[in-house]
Amino acid sequence: MFETEFPILDDIIKKHDADSDEELGQAQFSELLQQVLQEIADVLHEKPITIVLNVEIFTGSRIRKVSPLSFA
Repeated sequence: MFETEFPILDDIIKKHDADSDEELGQAQFSELLQQVLQEIADVLHEKPITIVLNVEIFTGSRIRKVSPLSFA
């Protein structure tokens, strides 16, 4: 059984039976992937999340980003 650190994602994967060992053809995989991604998009639309990586706070008014990663 496939489990992540994100219970909501685990529930979506289980709901669509996407954690089975069954081999899928290209069309079946595409349909399953579309369903899973649509549900993830719906959940994120209802309950947005913020990801912050490698940030140091020097004062309450000055924040410096340390990581070269950026999210648009």
